[in-house]
Amino acid sequence: MESDFISFGRILRPQGNKGEVRIKMETESAEDFLAFLGKRLHLAGPVDMRPRPVTVEDTWPHKGFMIVKFRGIDDMGAAESLRGAELQIPREDRPPSSEGEYYHDQLISLEVRDASGGRFIGNVSDVMTLADNILLEIEKGGGKTFLVPFVNACIRSIDLDKRVIRVSLPEGLENLNEVGQGAGDGE
Repeated sequence: MESDFISFGRILRPQGNKGEVRIKMETESAEDFLAFLGKRLHLAGPVDMRPRPVTVEDTWPHKGFMIVKFRGIDDMGAAESLRGAELQIPREDRPPSSEGEYYHDQLISLEVRDASGGRFIGNVSDVMTLADNILLEIEKGGGKTFLVPFVNACIRSIDLDKRVIRVSLPEGLENLNEVGQGAGDGE
């Protein structure tokens, strides 16, 4: 079941002694993060994952993170209790994505099929960013996954209504970076 909320940041730790927290932004830019802070804001977790409304009193950037002061969180102990919590907004408050752009959660669980023959390849199990590159993790079955760069050379089309991504993969890519099979996977 799809959550009614989406996360856009995670509280890392207290910052200072007046209840401020350091937040890892999970948005494309600080501007996007700040725009989300202006929506109906909720916190979920870390103990109770049910989102609860919160109000921001102040915010400012600091060394690649965002520092946020919430109303009612006024000391280091209260801020510490928020460690690991996720900042969320209701899904319906998310601005629509631009043409040809997608939110990562929209891609999770989509079927991946070969663009030329329609062969089923797998399902998107994760979307990750590595060195400013977006990668789709595709689960082939049996717990085996591989990574596909989210670039025009590989991704031919995305149909959110039909829940299908059509891809054109370089020969051998499915096996080249396969994860979950013995050596190199931590076993």
